[in-house]
Amino acid sequence: MSNAFIVGQYAEGQGGIYIGKTAQGRHLFAAAELLDGEFEFGGYGDELEGYSDLDGAENTRKLLERGGHPAALAASEYSADGHTDFYLPSHREALLLLAAEGFSEDVGDVWTSTPYGSGNAWAVGFEDGSVFRWTRGHEFRVRPVRRFIP
Repeated sequence: MSNAFIVGQYAEGQGGIYIGKTAQGRHLFAAAELLDGEFEFGGYGDELEGYSDLDGAENTRKLLERGGHPAALAASEYSADGHTDFYLPSHREALLLLAAEGFSEDVGDVWTSTPYGSGNAWAVGFEDGSVFRWTRGHEFRVRPVRRFIP
């Protein structure tokens, strides 16, 4: 497997578009398209503490263990190129995706796996690059990601 990935291009055999390398040395790939439909973050009113701005895979695992988190479930059920390890990106992983792809009116707002307090979670607005917290009952788009650690 080659590590010569090009940001913004489909990485053959990796299940999506290469969006970059994190400070932790992880290569990130995003599903080539948004999932169909919109999803609630879920878990409104649950105090969700100990979640990461950096590690969407761990956040998604924790959300799935709790149950009742449709956006995380939808991301985890995605598969491409034989890979089934997709997850809902963290706050910063979603920003890396925005940096790789740029603004787009067609994308809209996308959930991250990073909750905020007892009733909100972070979302990224691809139309203008905004980062904001919304109540978990809102329905936004989902763009699964996966990582490869060389």
